[in-house]
Amino acid sequence: MISTHKFIDRIEVNPADWDSLVDKSDEAWLWHRFHAQDVKATRAGRRDLSFALIDQNRLVAVVPVIIISGRWMKIASWSILEAENPVMQNDFPDGQKRGFLALINEHLVDLSREFRCISIEMSLAGLAPAFRGGKTPRVNPLILSGYENKLSQTWMIDLRIGEGPLWEKMEKRARNAIRSAEKQGVKIRVAAGNADLEKYYLLHVETYKRTGVGKPHPQAYFENIWEFFLKKGLSQVFFAEINGEVIAAENFSIYKSAAKYYTGASNELGLNLNANSAIQWQAIQWMLANGIEWYETGEAFPNRGGKRGRLSKFKQSFGGDLFPLYRGRRIIRRSPAVLLDFVTAWRDDRPIWIT
Repeated sequence: MISTHKFIDRIEVNPADWDSLVDKSDEAWLWHRFHAQDVKATRAGRRDLSFALIDQNRLVAVVPVIIISGRWMKIASWSILEAENPVMQNDFPDGQKRGFLALINEHLVDLSREFRCISIEMSLAGLAPAFRGGKTPRVNPLILSGYENKLSQTWMIDLRIGEGPLWEKMEKRARNAIRSAEKQGVKIRVAAGNADLEKYYLLHVETYKRTGVGKPHPQAYFENIWEFFLKKGLSQVFFAEINGEVIAAENFSIYKSAAKYYTGASNELGLNLNANSAIQWQAIQWMLANGIEWYETGEAFPNRGGKRGRLSKFKQSFGGDLFPLYRGRRIIRRSPAVLLDFVTAWRDDRPIWIT
């Protein structure tokens, strides 16, 4: 039998065709769009390997893939494939979808071996219409494709309940922080133009230096966010100011009536004045006015201390509920994968449980 399918690199696909499939698919979200891969690939140690599946000369599926590479204390190098769930045309029968998905998973394994990757790490787009709200799967769907269950959790806010109930649902400390920021004269505005891009980046660099979480992202990362997200209405950035001085900023991704807290930054004064809390409330009000139904404040670490635990509590304070964050893993080289788990756990200052 002559094969009717082939895989092609993302850059061989017309961006409009790629995005048309993503826009129509109920299983896709913002991270699946064509230029989202350009945003991801500008971070250090990342390279785009995204591809599409063509069958009988028809674009039937797209798969965002980034290869992430690093080194262990300058001794040995490692790489992993980081992928979003494959998305296909909605009109395919389930049996045909399963066949295409099997082909895609085989191709991902081939790619991982070609680039000597330790593993394939796949995420499911929890904000996609097919998976959010009442449609949230009870079991991680990625296990049906042969991935190990790496389920995590995230804070999700149902904005459909309205402004009054949302305010009451927030924790008292969040409401107090918002009131305090307003009383001290913190003003919130939306970003506009490249001058604000420069201000955001300077604040990002200052945040990384203050917290010591690592090297700041390259400026090109935020330039691409401005170009491919903000200018196209796929992101909204808010600045907090006091007496005209920028003290905090937050970036929210917007797509398919859902939003996600994407990036944030602040200086010492912004922290002291609770500027980030004020931005969150202003952003929620903006979302309500613009038809956003679900808002994901970010991955939850309810039983953690340290920086991740503090950030998780901040995200929780705005009234979110715990929802599944679907992730799966397919190990290609087990011994290096176990070692990477150990190093990552040690670096993140968390209890180490390796199974």
